[in-house]
Amino acid sequence: MTRRALLIGCLMALGPSLAWAGSPVFINELHYDNEGPDTDEAIEVAGPALTDLTGWSIVLYNGTGGTRYQTVALKGFLPDQCGGHGTLAVPALGLQNGSPDGLALVNGSTVVQFLSYEGTFTATDGPAAGLTSTEIGVSESGSATVGHSLQLTGTGSTSSDFTWQPSAPSSFDQCNPGQTFKGGVDTPPSVFSLRPADGATDVPESPTLQIQFSEAVTLEPGAVTLHCATSGSVALNLSANPNPASYAFVPVAPLVAKETCTATIAGGLVSDLDGAIDTMIGDVTSTFTIAADVAPAVIDLRPLPEAAGVPTLSRLRVGFDEAVTVADGWLTLDCTASGAHTLVVSGGPQRFAAQPVPPLSGSETCTATVHAAHVVDQDGTPTVMAADASWSFGTGLDLGTYYESADVSGGAALRASLHAIIKDHTRYPYSSGSGIDTWTILEQADEDPNDPKRILDAYRNASYMKVATNRPYNREHIWPKSYGFPDDSGTNYPYSDTHMLYLADNGYNGARGVKPYGTCTPLCQEHVTVPNNDSGGGSGVYPGNSNWTDGTIWEVWSSRKGDLARALLYMDVRYEGGLNGITNSPEPDLVLTDDASLIQGTDTNTGGTAYMGLLSVILAWNRADPPSDHERLRNEIVFGYQHNRNPFIDHPEWADCVFLDVCSVTDRLFMDGFEVP
Repeated sequence: MTRRALLIGCLMALGPSLAWAGSPVFINELHYDNEGPDTDEAIEVAGPALTDLTGWSIVLYNGTGGTRYQTVALKGFLPDQCGGHGTLAVPALGLQNGSPDGLALVNGSTVVQFLSYEGTFTATDGPAAGLTSTEIGVSESGSATVGHSLQLTGTGSTSSDFTWQPSAPSSFDQCNPGQTFKGGVDTPPSVFSLRPADGATDVPESPTLQIQFSEAVTLEPGAVTLHCATSGSVALNLSANPNPASYAFVPVAPLVAKETCTATIAGGLVSDLDGAIDTMIGDVTSTFTIAADVAPAVIDLRPLPEAAGVPTLSRLRVGFDEAVTVADGWLTLDCTASGAHTLVVSGGPQRFAAQPVPPLSGSETCTATVHAAHVVDQDGTPTVMAADASWSFGTGLDLGTYYESADVSGGAALRASLHAIIKDHTRYPYSSGSGIDTWTILEQADEDPNDPKRILDAYRNASYMKVATNRPYNREHIWPKSYGFPDDSGTNYPYSDTHMLYLADNGYNGARGVKPYGTCTPLCQEHVTVPNNDSGGGSGVYPGNSNWTDGTIWEVWSSRKGDLARALLYMDVRYEGGLNGITNSPEPDLVLTDDASLIQGTDTNTGGTAYMGLLSVILAWNRADPPSDHERLRNEIVFGYQHNRNPFIDHPEWADCVFLDVCSVTDRLFMDGFEVP
């Protein structure tokens, strides 16, 4: 163990209060607020060069309640940038704006620092639970200049040697102006990582050589070479150079299957850029073996083989173990009742989705087949798939006569009849150690349409891997639970109603809080989305594809306005007070309103009236953003569990009839049993 590692380890063992007093690894720069939409929110850590940040994280805390709302994992090594020390900045999208809020720097489970801005507070959960924050003493306001940040300055080697300064031009990923580090060692550059790793097998025929150096370096011609047993000396092209310490190279042509190759970094041709110029000591090599050129194979099929109760609006999904090219007729679908289906295929070259046209019928068995002769891989010599892959599944109940008793003669009649249809649904626990709970349902209902192993969150539009612990997403109560049903219990049906629960990014879930839905202005704070599933992305112009808040209301981004509006419309009609027909327990009367003064929290579950809003905005969102195929499929999935549907997804036109008594001629056609798709 190095003396540096020993010093850090000893300080951690002595407890967080001593670590805060002079931690060698510490928060060095911070940006959370600026004029207009918040831009480039980030956090930087600093410490001795070559410090391994594996297992380190920054946990963001909400000062109101002291709960964590996001965890940012750190990785890699601190570079050698200044005086034997270095910095690493990480994006912190959705970093909250204080009064107060905070962040904890954590090594494993040990809190190294617990800092706050615009006040202090005590953490109530997570690694800093029970600890009181240390205020940094400076802050950013909503009028701060874009591109500025809060930074430490001074001279020394630990956090206590430096002082936080007011907002100034940011210097993320480099030592701050006015900051001098002492006690470090100016070491020669070294290689932190080289991929493919030494001894790697089954390496693709067109591999990327990824090199991470310990600090910024200059590469002389011939610094990186590749020699293979069959291909000989292979010319390389620089494919990426995101910063002077990170390089990526690719061969100009595919390599030969099963051959052995050696990548070499010539130490004498690699030199650093800080202080006295040092060259790398010795060469670094990695020898690896190219994979055999095997036929492509199917590794993932959805719906799962032999699955039952599959929603009739479901898409087929096929995943291969490598990139492939498919020809017409590669995938077919035949069902016992609805027959052969046309398939509208999207995606590729490794994961494909196929939407059956027309939709599947209820209570039938369907068989899908991937035809091997129409599938060929894209690497090296094209290889045809070895054998067909077929699988079968059963569909769920058809919608049939579900709305047969809906009375569309007027608003009051339609409300009463819909309530009778959807009340007293099958309830699943909010959380369960085993068996089906809301996580089970939501991770199906909010599944990423492009990858069944991931979810697509409602607010940020981010795709996250499905995991069982330390999820970066949470279960968002679209109707905040504090408005009428705050306590989870076996008889509290709205708390775990998955027509209303949506998976949402932890940070955005915390930023929304319990704010009612409403319409914002360009002066509101922006919470941007990321591009996914052909929507989202972009920022800076209201409303764009962003969520917005003024601290009082929350405006949902454009592609989810209708989805979340219809979840609230459902809650108003589903929960009308009285007793639950299954448990005989009181239920709240949930009412949408435009009177914000009525929207108040309750300390316990109520059998009385609780409000949410704003009604006129929610109705407008329902009209402007009609149900998508993804939302309709979600309704089918929840229906398969709860055995009730959201009628405003099936019939969005019913919202104005129920809430405004504006009932269309089309509505009255349903009195004669006519249904529209």
